Amino acid sequence: MVGSDDRGLLLGDGVFETVRLYGGRPVFLERHLARMEVGARTLGIPIPEKLRSRVGEAMRGWDGEDAALRITLTRGPGAGLAPPPDPRPELIVSVRGWSEDPGVLQRGLSARLHGRVDEQALVVGVKAIGYTERIQALRMARLAGADEALIRNSRGRVVEGSASNVLAVAGGDTLLAPGPEEGALAGITRELLLEIAEDLGLRSDPRGLEPSELEEVSELLLSSSLRGVVPVTEIEGRAVGTGRPGPIFRALRQGLGERVGRLLRE
Repeated sequence: MVGSDDRGLLLGDGVFETVRLYGGRPVFLERHLARMEVGARTLGIPIPEKLRSRVGEAMRGWDGEDAALRITLTRGPGAGLAPPPDPRPELIVSVRGWSEDPGVLQRGLSARLHGRVDEQALVVGVKAIGYTERIQALRMARLAGADEALIRNSRGRVVEGSASNVLAVAGGDTLLAPGPEEGALAGITRELLLEIAEDLGLRSDPRGLEPSELEEVSELLLSSSLRGVVPVTEIEGRAVGTGRPGPIFRALRQGLGERVGRLLRE
């Protein structure tokens, strides 16, 4: 049990990963663990030797349904703001059932512009625990009647969803996919979709989108480990492209499904 003096609880001092399980089997687990280890090193949090064994135990205890595996690593106990010189990291691993809303794939999501990230922050690219800005952004979007929040960086460019990467189709053959240099997380699924996009003959550009460009892109997509890739069909009350999920979304979704299928057959 996490103590009342745990820095993850008190200060958001830690990192986490969420891994999709298909029928109880993980996909892209090693990529997630590698990103967690990079983030932990950036923050100066020791990696427990039991990390992989604890993850294995949690998955063995699951009943085989589709699920979300959550791995949280905090710096452990400590008073005050300054990190303790001898951290005792706390590892929390849990699994919960997860299912996708098939209606989202047919109708797409609606979104509103809320929230900020700083592309010059010291923790850019680290999947850190502290999500208060994103929680508030999503809350405000939901209060406005939308499904999702689109988050801008300090330059005003749209770079992320509340818990997802943004990808936009511009000019018919270019996939705009903001990355860490724009303040966005280097998403595992984003990386895979860029590989698939290259196979489809699409060019990629890691820059963020000016808000005015949202009226010009033909498709806007959100990617995450749980959702895979989903379409956004309305922003601030205006239709994106035709207002329906488009052909690039379908091609990327199919390509991602094929990669997952191959992994599960191994």
